[in-house]
Amino acid sequence: FIQINTPNDQGVSEFIEAPTLAARYPDAFALRIDGDSMAPTIQPGDLVVLSSSVSARPGQPAVVQLKDQIGVTCKIFRPEDDTVHLIPANTAYSPTDYARTDVLWAYAVLARVRA
Repeated sequence: FIQINTPNDQGVSEFIEAPTLAARYPDAFALRIDGDSMAPTIQPGDLVVLSSSVSARPGQPAVVQLKDQIGVTCKIFRPEDDTVHLIPANTAYSPTDYARTDVLWAYAVLARVRA
């Protein structure tokens, strides 16, 4: 379930009860998706569960933090040599390419929760 609360000192305001994921990935956290670039698989408003101990996997959805950009992006992650291709599932959007050095971190999407 998802519990909406008043934000705490760190700004956290939602909690997901997922004991199986928490047991396997004690550092797991969730982010809310606010765009439709990954639709229909991941919809705006969905929560994606990530773990800083699980790096992005080639060809799979990932959340990526890019250097010099505010916020993160959720795309299909395709590394190739010195380039990382970020591919939206929604064909209304174009893929983007970045130098590997522009990727600060990329975590695999472990689960999706539709509220």
